[in-house]
Amino acid sequence: MLKLTSRFLGHAFLGFVCAGSLLISRPVLSQVAWPSKPITLIVPFSAGGSNDVFARALAKELTVTLKQLVVVENKAGAGGLLGTGLVAKASPDGYTLMLASSSITVGAALKTGLPFDMGKDLQPIAIVASGPLLLVASPNFQAKTPSEFVALARSQPGKLTYASSGLGSTPQMGMELLSAAANLQLLHVPYKGGGQVMADLIGGTVDLYMGSVSTSRSLVNSGKIKAIGVTSRQRSPQLPDTPTLIDAVPGFSFEVWWGVFGPAGMPKELTTRLNQEINKVLQTTTLRQYIDSEGVSPGSGTSEQFNLIVQKELQNWRDVGKRSNIKVE
Repeated sequence: MLKLTSRFLGHAFLGFVCAGSLLISRPVLSQVAWPSKPITLIVPFSAGGSNDVFARALAKELTVTLKQLVVVENKAGAGGLLGTGLVAKASPDGYTLMLASSSITVGAALKTGLPFDMGKDLQPIAIVASGPLLLVASPNFQAKTPSEFVALARSQPGKLTYASSGLGSTPQMGMELLSAAANLQLLHVPYKGGGQVMADLIGGTVDLYMGSVSTSRSLVNSGKIKAIGVTSRQRSPQLPDTPTLIDAVPGFSFEVWWGVFGPAGMPKELTTRLNQEINKVLQTTTLRQYIDSEGVSPGSGTSEQFNLIVQKELQNWRDVGKRSNIKVE
C-alpha cells in the first residue's frame, strides 16, 4: 500500500510540475516580440501607380525602423477589392497589411455581393498621405475660375461634359459630390482607365476632368489644359495660384488619401505601435519627397481618427450612389 501511495504521489508531483511548466511557458510564448518574421504589405492595385510607389517607399523605411523585412505584393483586381478581401481574411497578427487609396471605399460602398464588409472586417491603422483633387478643363473652355464654371454650368444644364476613369471611380464620385453641392447637371463620359482622358481633354473632346494634382500639374503649367480649382479647403502648395472650389461652392471640399490597413481583430497595442512607427517614418526625407511628388501632404493622426474617416466615407458614398443611381457591377 505504501509503495502504491508513493508511486501515486510521485506521478501526481510530476504532473503538477509539468502543468506548472506549461502555465509558465504560455505567457512567454505569447509575448514573442513583434515582428519576428517578414511582414507582407499588400497593394490591391497594379505596380507603378501611386499606391505602389507609396507602398514601396514606406516598406523600405519600415524595414529599417522595425528591423524586419517588409515585402510589397501587388494583388490587383476588381478595382482594388480583390486584394482588400485577402487582407480582410488574413490573420490579425500584424504580418499581413495593406496600403490602399481612398478609392477602395467607393467600391466597397457601391459594389454588392462582396465577401467582406470593409467597415467591419478591416482595421484602419494610419494615413500615409492626403490631398486634394484638381478640377481642370480643356484649353478652350469658356470659364477660367470656379465662379465662372458654376455660372456656365447652370446656364447650360446637362450640356457640359466631364470625363472619368470609369464608373464609380474617384474622379466621377468627386464630380458627383461637386454637382450635388452646387446644384449642377453635368454629363458623365466614362473612360476605361485614365490614359485617353488627358488626350481628349487637351483636344476638347470633353470639357472637364477632376484628377490628382500630380497628373495635371505639368499640363497646367505648360498651358495645355486649364486649372479651374482645387477640391481642398485651402490652396495647394503645388499650385498656389489656383483657387479653391469652395470659393464658389460653400461647404464643398473633397480630399483623397492613402492609408495602411490590417485585418479586424488586431490587438490594440499592435495597432497603436504600427500607427506610431508609420507616423515616425513619414517624416523621413525619402518619404516626404515621394509624397510631395504626388502633390499631397504626409498623413498624421491616430488609428481611431483614421477609422472615423473611413466609416464616414463609406456612408457618404452609399448616399451618393443612391442619390445618383450609381451601381458598380
